[in-house]
Amino acid sequence: MPGVSAAILFADGTMWRATSGFADVALGAALTPTPSSRLRASPKTFLAALILKLREDGAIDLERPVVTYLRTWPSTDDHGP
Repeated sequence: MPGVSAAILFADGTMWRATSGFADVALGAALTPTPSSRLRASPKTFLAALILKLREDGAIDLERPVVTYLRTWPSTDDHGP
C-alpha cells in the first residue's frame, strides 16, 4: 500500500509521529517518520474538511471575507471580478 504519515504537535512542544506503508511501492522502501517528509495534497483535504465542519457548526460564514477570521491576512479593497 502507498504510505501515510501523521503528526501531532502538542502545546507543550512534544510531537507524536506515525507512519504506515511505503515511501516507494515499486522499490519496497518503507515510509519513515522523518521531519523531511514532503507534504502532498492531504493537508489541503484536511483543511477543506475542517472549514466545512466549522461552517456546519455555525462557527464561520463562507460568504464573509477571510480577514474576518484571519486578521493578519492581507486585505485589499479589490474583491475581484
